[in-house]
Amino acid sequence: MQSEETAIKIFKDVSPSVVFVSTLEQPQQLSPESAVERIGTGSGLVWDAAGHIVTNYHVVQGAGQIAVRFGSGELHRAEVAGTAPYYDLAVLCIQGGHRLYKPV
Repeated sequence: MQSEETAIKIFKDVSPSVVFVSTLEQPQQLSPESAVERIGTGSGLVWDAAGHIVTNYHVVQGAGQIAVRFGSGELHRAEVAGTAPYYDLAVLCIQGGHRLYKPV
């Protein structure tokens, strides 16, 4: 079927641009006994070859540390470059990555 072949082609073309985003929230308390670090996860898409990632704002909201894992298994730290909370969007910037990423 033509539609199934098209869907398979789109998946193969786009899947290398999908990333896994994980976050670690900084403890709100200074006391070690009461400090709890929460971990958040979500997905994102490589937006451009410079390594900007588009994800949801709620994934990175309040994050102290952000990591992005590519399908290849490669892991990079990231920082928030910008947010649009009312649209639940955030843009991340990969830190230390000096390779070209496959953008959507």
